[in-house]
Amino acid sequence: MSKQEPKTPKERNTLPPKPKSLLEMAMAHPLVVLISLIATLLGLVLGALSFSPRVVVSSPSGPMAFGNMFDASMDVSNAGFIPLTDVGACLIIGEIVSGPTSLRPGFRFYTDPSKQTRMCRDTWQHHDLDRDNGRFTINLTDMFSRATGADIAVVVQYYPWFLPWRREKLFRFIAMTNMSGKTDWRAWPFAEARPAN
Repeated sequence: MSKQEPKTPKERNTLPPKPKSLLEMAMAHPLVVLISLIATLLGLVLGALSFSPRVVVSSPSGPMAFGNMFDASMDVSNAGFIPLTDVGACLIIGEIVSGPTSLRPGFRFYTDPSKQTRMCRDTWQHHDLDRDNGRFTINLTDMFSRATGADIAVVVQYYPWFLPWRREKLFRFIAMTNMSGKTDWRAWPFAEARPAN
């Protein structure tokens, strides 16, 4: 007798299911695609903003002579990745107090800051600021001799290396007397009035 092998059922050619394409998966879950697209666009915008020009003006510092607020200096620097060309700085007067008299042209920034009267010096103009060694100093004694109080703005104009038009940024500083009687400079928003000393 011949040995017969037990019959086994015929195996079917069963292949694993074909993986879905990305397009098919996207069509199955359009909300996931929308959220992914929004997150990608937001990331691109935030990444581009990290390369935007960042010009910075430090608060006036230095040993001030008694009763003279302008015996100080401030640094204009580039805190961004993009080099800035043809950088210049000017002063705009909000108020200067010297003894019993004061000069108060005031700030009119809400209408048009480009129409303010600016005081500039040649040594404050035409600087190139890159990330590593981009800095120049403004000495307030170059413009004024003595004052006991002040409210000034520094206007910095610059060209980012990739744009053909000039941009500008405004920084406001006020001289305030602190609790110990020492007078120092503070950065102050334009929208707020100067506090009384």
